[in-house]
Amino acid sequence: MSLTQTGREIESRVNQAWRKVEEISTKGLNDKEKAQFVALAKKIATTLKS
Repeated sequence: MSLTQTGREIESRVNQAWRKVEEISTKGLNDKEKAQFVALAKKIATTLKS
């Protein structure tokens, strides 16, 4: 699978927006809580893949 030309043209803006969402959504979390969140998200992703 690959991006279309239009997708490639907006890729950097989408990535920038995603980074901002991550920054805002994890603002109130300390490093330990962020690590717990990442671990849980990975576990959920693995479950969804199976």
